[in-house]
Amino acid sequence: MEHPDRTRRVLIIDDRPGIRLVFRDFLDVLGYASDAAVDGQDGMAMLAAAPDVYDLVVTDMKMPGMNGLEVATMVRHLAPSADVLIVSGSAVPEEVERIEGLGFSFLQKPVTLRAFTAAVERAFATTMAG
Repeated sequence: MEHPDRTRRVLIIDDRPGIRLVFRDFLDVLGYASDAAVDGQDGMAMLAAAPDVYDLVVTDMKMPGMNGLEVATMVRHLAPSADVLIVSGSAVPEEVERIEGLGFSFLQKPVTLRAFTAAVERAFATTMAG
């Protein structure tokens, strides 16, 4: 693994505080800086205020208000260079196929540090290549 630096920023969007904390802890271990939003609306406000700050957006799929796919679509418009990783504990195969077919990454909950690391590294490799 390369040695990441804190200039790579990740926006975490999840309505559950415990999940946000786990993802922030994972990103800290990996050496990335992160911010967290409590829902899609909050996350999109943060992204709109600083569209060039985030390299990756990690969002839950099932949230009140705006779901993860809606968030991912808005990220594409607000910050086209940012990659999106959608996580879910209840996605059915058809949803996963749709998410990946639209060009977004997907990760099944519960998320291990190993799986999260691989997904983040793939996302950053994509944003570096693009």
